[in-house]
Amino acid sequence: MGSTPWIWGRVSYEHRTALQISALAAVFTLVALLSGSYAVWREAGAICASWPLCGGDFIPQSTFAWIHMIHRFLSFVSILLVLYAGHKVWRLPNISGALRFVAIASAIIVIAQMLMGAANPWTSFSEWARAGHLSLATLVWVHMVFVVALLLRPVPRRELAKSN
Repeated sequence: MGSTPWIWGRVSYEHRTALQISALAAVFTLVALLSGSYAVWREAGAICASWPLCGGDFIPQSTFAWIHMIHRFLSFVSILLVLYAGHKVWRLPNISGALRFVAIASAIIVIAQMLMGAANPWTSFSEWARAGHLSLATLVWVHMVFVVALLLRPVPRRELAKSN
């Protein structure tokens, strides 16, 4: 049985840019997810009872507030990267419908995830808001991994032979 090569080095410039941004978005999303878990572990998850600022302060006033606000900052960067990656992938020529769907779904889910994160202080950190925030963050990360995987999809040998 012949193996199907991966197109690691055979990605067009346009696709490579989208791939790099998508991979960066996936990494930042994971880092934001882990920073949120760290904030909860350190009991800093509910320290900022307002959104987007922490208790109305632009500069956090305690170590726990710093932990929480760093999570918010990383999440904001992640959101921007996911939206930009979704935009770049959407505009790519010759992509599958699945890739286009996952890219747009990621952008939609990241907006919902941001609103769910904001719902935490708005609802006094209710269980449904906390669970929804973590669930949607995980879903955004999974979607970005799918985008990267679909951009690096296996190419049958016959298609590689045609392109040479």
